[in-house]
Amino acid sequence: MQAYISILSHDIIALITILNPIAAASIMVTMVSPPTSENIRPVALKATLTVIIASLVTLYTGQLIFKLFGISVLSLKVIGGIILMLIAINMAYGQPSKARHTKEEQDEAEEK
Repeated sequence: MQAYISILSHDIIALITILNPIAAASIMVTMVSPPTSENIRPVALKATLTVIIASLVTLYTGQLIFKLFGISVLSLKVIGGIILMLIAINMAYGQPSKARHTKEEQDEAEEK
């Protein structure tokens, strides 16, 4: 029983960390105008259902999809490490993102 509780608590903490509800709530409040309960509730419901459906699809078909494309867990770890390394290198050199920005966005970023 102790091992079950330990695994369950580990998985719950990992899930909360991945989903990051505090950041998601702040993003949702800034996107909904005006942030009233009437406006936020449908958006929150749709977002919650989307996450639940995506999680269940991944839970039940994840292994099948991995086998279909020939992906192993080890290869995911390697690719994730490479992506993190590239992000860290870009941050260390202070290179701006290669995403396209409008002139207004660039000016606003420089003012901040």
